[in-house]
Amino acid sequence: RKKMMAEKNRFLAGAWDIIKIQVIICFFSVINILSKYASNFDFLSLKFFLAYALILTCFLVYAFFWQKLLKKHSLFKVYSNRALLVVWALIWGVILFSEKVTLYNIIGIIIIICGIMVVFSDDR
Repeated sequence: RKKMMAEKNRFLAGAWDIIKIQVIICFFSVINILSKYASNFDFLSLKFFLAYALILTCFLVYAFFWQKLLKKHSLFKVYSNRALLVVWALIWGVILFSEKVTLYNIIGIIIIICGIMVVFSDDR
């Protein structure tokens, strides 16, 4: 019973770690959307400077939390999760830009997720 409980706690802790990493990566994907949005402004206009000031601020926040993740996890594990940036880009593309999802997109995402599961499975 103790062994089952310990295994469950380890699983929940690992799942929580992946969620935290994905929140940071999702935030990074939002920075890319802001960059796309900011590119519509006239160069050196007030809106241009405000948009890029917001982007730089977001990068600072992202960098802070990225460093916190690296303190707790190996670079390999954290960075391998960045591959899911492709998933976030696909989600944002569908939601914000009405892009179509193809079978190849889905197959690619499944391969990425399987790879990340393999990376995280070495803890067991």
